[in-house]
Amino acid sequence: MDREAPGEWNQALMELGAAVCTPRKPACPACPLRAHCRAWSLGLAEKLPEGKTRRPPVEVTVAAALIQRGDCLLLVRREQGRLMGRMWEVPQTSLESHGLPDLVREVEERHGLRVVPGALAVRARHAITFRRIRLEGYRAWLRQALPADPDRFRWASPEEVSRLPTSSMTKKLRINDVQTGRTPEYPDVRVHEYAASPEKVAQAAKEVLGRLPGWTLVGAGQGAAGHAIQAVHETGVFLLKEDITIQIRREGARTRVSVRSRSQVGPWDLGQNARNIREFLAALDALVS
Repeated sequence: MDREAPGEWNQALMELGAAVCTPRKPACPACPLRAHCRAWSLGLAEKLPEGKTRRPPVEVTVAAALIQRGDCLLLVRREQGRLMGRMWEVPQTSLESHGLPDLVREVEERHGLRVVPGALAVRARHAITFRRIRLEGYRAWLRQALPADPDRFRWASPEEVSRLPTSSMTKKLRINDVQTGRTPEYPDVRVHEYAASPEKVAQAAKEVLGRLPGWTLVGAGQGAAGHAIQAVHETGVFLLKEDITIQIRREGARTRVSVRSRSQVGPWDLGQNARNIREFLAALDALVS
């Protein structure tokens, strides 16, 4: 394992489990670890994992303080012995908290930082074991100077966040370019398929762009690869803009719609690009389905 980038090992294992070593019909012939797999050698790959009773999911709200200095974001290190101990994250409430009402108190108790939370900047969904987490990130400011303790606090650039051992929730904040099916931090942002023709879906997509507040249709065209639509989304609170590219093409008996959302400025999108794609596809589903 690379000590400078342990997260790459974790990411590789997660991708192997998501794309190859799946619970149902694992792609064993394509697995690079097949020669070392006991389940494969014993002929048990199709029978594993054994079914077990799942713990009912629990809804949790976590509030995070998003404190910036230029292009850098303040990270704190989790205590040893806790879940994901010694990993870096944005200052946030515990999984047992009530979210924003506990943010100021818990951040001071856990890290000795006095913060002033501001406007809500990002909402995201996350899951850890049986917990279904609703993450709410608030722009925030420090009420006192940051303690000089590099083992506990650091201002991290987007590049540093990608290299540091950070929680998945924190990694989501560094992204400013999200694509359906190609951004592992957002596994729920996927390509959508429809039985309708590409022409019907493209027309519906244009109608959606005309209805959604903050969205502007920029251009549309059709070629050998299918329909391509360009749009711009403007976030009302901070007047930030994201470029949207929508690809619509026929594959077999289905029409596939892929979407890409990219921030025009800034290294952090605070989850906005993923929200753009979810909002557009949800509205398209309602119109086409």
